[in-house]
Amino acid sequence: MSNKPELILVADKQKLLELAKGSKLKFDKKLLIEMSIAGVTTLLTSFNPISAVANSIILAGTTARRQKKSSSVQDDTEFLQDKILKKIQNELSLSTEIVCIDPENAKSLKLGIGDKPTNGSFYIKHPLLEEFYIRPSEYELTLAREKEAAFRTLASTLGAKSITLLDAKFLDSNGAIKVNTKAMQAVSTNIGISATFDKAGAVSREVCSEFGPPRKEPFVPEELKVWTEFDPDLRTMARDRLDGHLIKHRISLKFKDNFSGGGKIAAEIADKGLDIGGSITKNVNSVWIFEVEYYPISEMV
Repeated sequence: MSNKPELILVADKQKLLELAKGSKLKFDKKLLIEMSIAGVTTLLTSFNPISAVANSIILAGTTARRQKKSSSVQDDTEFLQDKILKKIQNELSLSTEIVCIDPENAKSLKLGIGDKPTNGSFYIKHPLLEEFYIRPSEYELTLAREKEAAFRTLASTLGAKSITLLDAKFLDSNGAIKVNTKAMQAVSTNIGISATFDKAGAVSREVCSEFGPPRKEPFVPEELKVWTEFDPDLRTMARDRLDGHLIKHRISLKFKDNFSGGGKIAAEIADKGLDIGGSITKNVNSVWIFEVEYYPISEMV
């Protein structure tokens, strides 16, 4: 298990102050004053080196009188930064600390293909890939797509001959079936399931994948064990095939519309007026029913 932080904020000192003052976070009066002083100091430093030196001396003197001990301006700024990050952490109800990285040091972050770290943006650890980070707005969508990909990979390693989509149901918050073909098509695209619907909302039965004869006995790959341990849909699928030696069975994949884990963190960040890298694509409660046909195990030698 990686010890990498759950949540990273890429921001320099000036941007952190701008984010804090422009957000919906509730700071006490004393901290607001400290942020204002630090903001002026940073601004002067960036435009006028001579004024910056003078201002740093004044600010250092003020800090020394307040704390009754000598401290550098940099130490004072870092202390303020820690207080702001702690406030954000508390407001988001996080159990882990937020790590703030200067943009110059963020180039080593492993992000999605084509993505680059931007000053003032949050990044959350990928739900499965320990070394990678994604924009918080992408968390729920990424998780749904990873589940669909895990389903297909698992079917293959269990010795599947074909996967056929039989039906799909979309439910509202009360559990009633919803019929909106435009929304249904959007959800299937977001999840990564190729599906077509008629005007009544019925899904067209179609073969999604076909596989050649496997070269190994049925097994669960190491990288998918987290899914078969915690996801009931995929756990049932693996158990029925490995223990029951099934030739054909139906599997229901469920996708929920409620936020949890990283998705909830993303929603909280957005609610505080902070950058999550775009709007959250929220899932719709849906159930996808597939028929998986397998090669007989006796043929898999």
